[in-house]
Amino acid sequence: MKKSLYILFLILTVTVSAQDAVRLNLKEGEQFLIPKVSADGRYLALSSADYNRLFVYDIISDALIAEVTGAGIGWGFSWSGSANFIAMRENIFSENDRTSRIKVINPFGQVISESRQYPDASLPFWSADGRVLNYKPSKLEAKSVALGEGGRDAGFLIDEDLLIVNYPELTFPPSFIETMVSGRALSFTYSPDGTKIAVEYLGTGIRVYDLKYGIIYDFGEGEAPVWMDTEHVAYMLVEDDGYEITAGELVTRKYNGGDRSVITGSFDIPAFYPSAAGKTIYFTDLQGHIYKMILN
Repeated sequence: MKKSLYILFLILTVTVSAQDAVRLNLKEGEQFLIPKVSADGRYLALSSADYNRLFVYDIISDALIAEVTGAGIGWGFSWSGSANFIAMRENIFSENDRTSRIKVINPFGQVISESRQYPDASLPFWSADGRVLNYKPSKLEAKSVALGEGGRDAGFLIDEDLLIVNYPELTFPPSFIETMVSGRALSFTYSPDGTKIAVEYLGTGIRVYDLKYGIIYDFGEGEAPVWMDTEHVAYMLVEDDGYEITAGELVTRKYNGGDRSVITGSFDIPAFYPSAAGKTIYFTDLQGHIYKMILN
């Protein structure tokens, strides 16, 4: 059995320079949230402010190419590893209850796959290789959806703030898995090579798990982690006064906790929900504008 190692870091900040953030002109009068860039860097998917519409922006042609409507689809959507698909959960309301279904679209908004309606479905999550979609239709059931790209369903998902592990290759001591599933997990993201996973926990920040060597790196801070490449993570730091958000900064950090840098420290605007394609970072502000910056 492999051994695992848990490492907690003190905060040491270094400086990384960046170009000024450029505001994208996407749609006049529209407020956007949670930008997510595709793995190939070609497309940017964005939620509307009410989470009931999803937009796809073609970065190369500088144009919005899709707008999809559905209750709640803007919360928890995600790109496949191939950038061919976007998965989402759509809520359906009737007079007496609410059900949900899992939907997959292509970048042009065409529906590729759609589940039946479930009373208690989880959000959908891609497998570690980014090719198979996993979700829980109910507390006692799990489903996988293959979309013709091969791959395996091994990976993770979150249901009611619990990180659920479906990864047979993990042969580390029980303490490794116990640490993963302890705390309320809010989001996670795989490194591009699938060997690491960054998990955000409510109130305790981000932990990075090295799935190859069994090492746990505890950042002790941060929300909404995303991978820039196989070595570096970007995330946000949010401050509030108990009633309203007062500040937001973006931070980059090596997966092992080193090279911490606040990359928006010189900006006048608060920054939230980063998404990264290499050194290109997209983010939003409190007014629903989307910005792009490039790290030097």
